[in-house]
Amino acid sequence: GAVLTEHGRRLKALTQVLGDGQLSAFDDFTCDPPLPSALEEERPTALGFRVGARTVVALIVDDATLAAHPVVTVTLPKAVGKVRLVSSTGESRDLAAEHVGEGLVCRVPMGELTCGVARGWGKPWRVAVGYVVVE
Repeated sequence: GAVLTEHGRRLKALTQVLGDGQLSAFDDFTCDPPLPSALEEERPTALGFRVGARTVVALIVDDATLAAHPVVTVTLPKAVGKVRLVSSTGESRDLAAEHVGEGLVCRVPMGELTCGVARGWGKPWRVAVGYVVVE
């Protein structure tokens, strides 16, 4: 069989996280530290998605943010379900979540994820990518 490149492993992980179904944007969550929900070059971000009943929050955090905040707290005020953390290369583990009202609060150990290079041209930007998946 063929061996996947790092890029291939990341695409496979993204497929595992999003699965199949209708994809839509999701913004009913907050992060501490605050992370903007916009893709901009060399800025940490948090992006939310819904695929059927699954909610995914993608966290993209750089070295400087990891050093200052190795744990990112994600609050999903209207989410219920099992929570897991999936790395950009597909490693998955259950993530403890506190049920608060009708929602969840989870502390995401971003500092435990391996940083990779976000792009291969120009100045490399080292980031850790983690997907918080609620099902």
